[in-house]
Amino acid sequence: MRQLALRLLFANFLLLSSVASAAQLQIAHMSISGGSLSEPILGYYPTLIHIGPDTNLVGGYIGSGGTTTTGPRDYAPDNLMVFELAGATASIYTAASNLGDLYSPAGSQLGGAVPHGSLDPDAGTITLDAKSFFFNSSDTDLSIAPAPWLGSPPVTGTWDSATGIYSLEWSFYVSGGFGSTWYLSLTGTATPVPEASTLGLWAAGLGLLLPWVRNRSARRSA
Repeated sequence: MRQLALRLLFANFLLLSSVASAAQLQIAHMSISGGSLSEPILGYYPTLIHIGPDTNLVGGYIGSGGTTTTGPRDYAPDNLMVFELAGATASIYTAASNLGDLYSPAGSQLGGAVPHGSLDPDAGTITLDAKSFFFNSSDTDLSIAPAPWLGSPPVTGTWDSATGIYSLEWSFYVSGGFGSTWYLSLTGTATPVPEASTLGLWAAGLGLLLPWVRNRSARRSA
């Protein structure tokens, strides 16, 4: 009886441990500390001139409090990132739909839900839904979601579970203007929603096992 209970307890521990280690962790906080915007074929590498306030990228839309610019060289200080190329600025923001400007009426382009994603500590990867990303340049809004013809699938990058540092990049298509296929990269830190503690997992396992042990013991003594 005691040996059987110990074997079951050990098996339960292994099961709980494997479930915990294999779980995808949801992103709780994601900051941006740097990145780049580029079009390598034509040699466009805009200069990063501004990073917005230290807000949580997965906590809500950012840069969506009003019009993104009032002119081709202006930008809102709460934009995620701002780049400069040939005297014009490109301001990155997230929103449910584009905010609108001189050449793009507000709401004329669909964005997406607030950025959200997961972290995999075993694989060392980060996955992010980036449907809501836009940029504004020369009074024109443009969706920069990845591969919209494929439904804008989530993008995947690297994540270090020890430091929280991530690196993420995806491509998007620009019709007209500067080139065609551009790349946006983001770097920063991401932290997961806290996992259930090991003690909690043990308690849950024991809670499932003890009633069976009691019933087994009662049947034997009857």
